[in-house]
Amino acid sequence: MAKQKILVPYDFSPLDRMALDFLVQTFGQREEVEVTLFHVYAPLPQVNTTTGNVTSRLKTGMNFLSRELTRKEEELKNIVKYLAENGFEEDAVKVVFRPRGKDVADEILETIYKGFFNIVILTQRKDRVTRFFVRNIQSRVLAGLRGATACLVT
Repeated sequence: MAKQKILVPYDFSPLDRMALDFLVQTFGQREEVEVTLFHVYAPLPQVNTTTGNVTSRLKTGMNFLSRELTRKEEELKNIVKYLAENGFEEDAVKVVFRPRGKDVADEILETIYKGFFNIVILTQRKDRVTRFFVRNIQSRVLAGLRGATACLVT
């Protein structure tokens, strides 16, 4: 059987935990499975904070955002351990955590095609406001997806 390559876009929402549970239940004990957890974030701007009162306040905000990114990266490492404890080989679970260069949907599609992924696991938000904004990403990924299976966790 050919290796199944699974991409899991992860944005640290409660539904993403459901996607991980689905992943473990469906693919956890199978051999020849490779999982990639995928998160892109808005890059932090480079600001000269050495002069001025306003820029020193910016530095505080930038430090907070930097710590938040570090926390998220650590959480992804913990998820790798969780998946390893639940049937996946630790070296078969990879993490893509990088600043985004373009739209999130385009980043996901590009990763699917460049990495030759067979399956992508997406989540759908339950509340209307969030779904209004996120649906655009989800719809664009589903519309642009060719040659791969999409699993939608609700």
